[in-house]
Amino acid sequence: MWEIMNKQQMDKIIAQLEEHLNSGGDWEKMETYIDGVEIIKYPSTKSRSAILGVEINPIKDGKKIKRKGLNISNEEQLVLFGEYLMNDDLIELIKIMDQINGTQPPMEAKKLEF
Repeated sequence: MWEIMNKQQMDKIIAQLEEHLNSGGDWEKMETYIDGVEIIKYPSTKSRSAILGVEINPIKDGKKIKRKGLNISNEEQLVLFGEYLMNDDLIELIKIMDQINGTQPPMEAKKLEF
């Protein structure tokens, strides 16, 4: 996508992102052209100005798979998360957890007693 994007298209995207950073509300999300990816405006803190990040929340059967997705605010985080998510040991661990989770009986709702 980025390789075929012309300067005018890139300038339009940059302008929209700058507008979202400067005028968007804290934690406000902006949809993107990538399914399951939204831009988020993170509020300023004592040590830094407001920044933009992305929330990745894959879509399955037309719905987000989680209430909240994975939040990433820079390229280094993206690379590091990618390395972890594609780690063969982690994939095997998740497969084992899937087996264990699939064998658990449904829990009864807990009730607070007075």
